[in-house]
Amino acid sequence: SIILALDTPLANPTSPISVAISVLDKMIILVFVCEFFVKIVALGPMKYFEDSWNTLDFVAVMTSFLELFNVNGGKSLRVIRTLRVLRPLKMINRFPEIKLVVDALLLSMPAVGNVAILCAMFFLVFAIFGVSFLKGTFYECDLDNESYTEDVMDLITYPRLMRDMSNAERSWLDVDSVQCNARSWNDDMIPTSRDICNCLPGGQWDKTIQQNFDNSLRGFSLLFEISTTEGWVDVMNASIDQRGIDMQPVRDNNRLWALYYVLFLVLGSFFMVELFVGVIIEHFAKVRDVKGQGLMTDAQRQWASTQAFIMKIRPEKLARRPTSCKLRTACFDLVNNLWFDRFVVAVIVANSVSIALTTFGESESKIKVIGIINGIFSLIFVGEASLKIMGFGVMYFRSGWNRFDFAIVCGLLFGFVLDRFVTNQLFLSSISSILGFIRIGRLFRLVRFVKPLRAPINAIIHVIPGMTNIGALVLLLFFVYAVCGMQLYGTVAIQGDMNEQANFRTIGNAMTSLFRFSTGENWNGFMWSLFEEREECETDPRYNEESPWCVHDRDYPGCTEVNGCRAGFSVFVYF
Repeated sequence: SIILALDTPLANPTSPISVAISVLDKMIILVFVCEFFVKIVALGPMKYFEDSWNTLDFVAVMTSFLELFNVNGGKSLRVIRTLRVLRPLKMINRFPEIKLVVDALLLSMPAVGNVAILCAMFFLVFAIFGVSFLKGTFYECDLDNESYTEDVMDLITYPRLMRDMSNAERSWLDVDSVQCNARSWNDDMIPTSRDICNCLPGGQWDKTIQQNFDNSLRGFSLLFEISTTEGWVDVMNASIDQRGIDMQPVRDNNRLWALYYVLFLVLGSFFMVELFVGVIIEHFAKVRDVKGQGLMTDAQRQWASTQAFIMKIRPEKLARRPTSCKLRTACFDLVNNLWFDRFVVAVIVANSVSIALTTFGESESKIKVIGIINGIFSLIFVGEASLKIMGFGVMYFRSGWNRFDFAIVCGLLFGFVLDRFVTNQLFLSSISSILGFIRIGRLFRLVRFVKPLRAPINAIIHVIPGMTNIGALVLLLFFVYAVCGMQLYGTVAIQGDMNEQANFRTIGNAMTSLFRFSTGENWNGFMWSLFEEREECETDPRYNEESPWCVHDRDYPGCTEVNGCRAGFSVFVYF
């Protein structure tokens, strides 16, 4: 997996790192081949292929052979290298925690498939409706010449009979243009907006948005895209503005189309997503009832049960009331008083409020007042810790909450010392921010005193193992997709929403981009940017040692911009 992360198509193939990666890759392939033959001999072919995970291992080995036989490099080699992403999937069979989640997902696939069919039916109905009324309508006249007047735009938007056009309006038309067919128009004909646009110098009939309803497949993909609630407003606006096939759109021409998209989002997005989640949860519950296990292994389930039991009973060793010293006895009685705890809770809340009052550009007087208030609160916290240490003695440090409080108090005292003896203002501002964060950490103590807060904390602790298993599987899938993106789209030129931050040129950028896309943030814009044409691009870019690619800022000057052509239709499958 480390080798897959380091192997980028932008690297120098003759560099020591690339050569080392190539050698290690061949050694790993040899290990996989040996593992395959050992299992075949030990289990036999029939027994070996009965396990689907062994079949996955076999496919990974075969794809490795394909890579060894293709040594010419270039685009074909990158496509074959993409198949190496099957290797990390071998980890699933080695980790029972991840395998448990995958098995549960596979068992729920029939139910999920039924919901997917129902969802596809909804999408198809809306797609057919959209194709019937919106095909060929998401286009407009794009004029390169900015000198065109409003009269020209008015003629494009609202064409008239040829006989009603003035000589000045006819003079605007370039009848000798290849794309203009004005010579075939008669006086009783009303040309479309597209006809007039094609006859204007510099005019081009272009799409208003990337998506369209020109056929059922495009309509289906459009609906799938906006079902993620990403970019649906742009599509809705294009539908509202459209005026028919080959006609120039007008803003807010038909606002009733908004109802179409609102209805689709309610039925095809919100309702269907909830249905998917409900079916998966219900099936997981059935699997747990039948097999006695959910998304946790037996060891993880025992750990979660033990932690929940400990949180419920909260066993603590009782501190004995000291009698040898009257001062310690008084401190012990004070800190065990119910009103003392209530006072501490009130101070914690008040301290949090005072910290939250800090704003940018505040006056010097306000800074001094807040500083004095925070200093008083800090003294109270120090006094609380001192009273408890005096009353409990060594037993004070046997409580986790007490150790947490003591660490905060030490941090406050450390910050106070630095504030008095350090003169670097930049360093002091950083320390001040850290101290504010430390003070606000005392809010977590409210969990100890407010009983209703314990239930969600206990629930979180109980599901931590299951969440860890799911998180590990998601991280593995992110890694697989990131490696695929690097090999397939790492050499595509930057353009549009594909920029220096969002790209597939390194494993770090790929992982962060995929994490952003998983939140639904502009994933479709990045997809269409990958699909857009590039000017003067290279179909199969190769590394040039005399002028290496510009991958990092330190490469400039003297490097060559990565200028690979657009990605093909594979981007739609990938995303």
